[in-house]
Amino acid sequence: MIKLKSTVVYQVISGETVLLDVARGTYFDLNASATVMVQALLNGGDRKAAIAAVLEIFDADAELVDHDLDRLLRELTDAELIESI
Repeated sequence: MIKLKSTVVYQVISGETVLLDVARGTYFDLNASATVMVQALLNGGDRKAAIAAVLEIFDADAELVDHDLDRLLRELTDAELIESI
């Protein structure tokens, strides 16, 4: 489970997400599968739930989705947009 930092807002547009840190003026775009992962995690789901949510919608390999989730969480953490809870 994750939460957005207090200065971050997000908007889903046509199935993709834009995260904006209003304090720093930086933004991050998420594609459709990353949007599903982040929404699952923001809604209280764990890693397994985020992967399952992607596999329900997209024809994807579970191992690849797991790897993509690692990369996504690392990038969002490095960009200081999320925190673990």
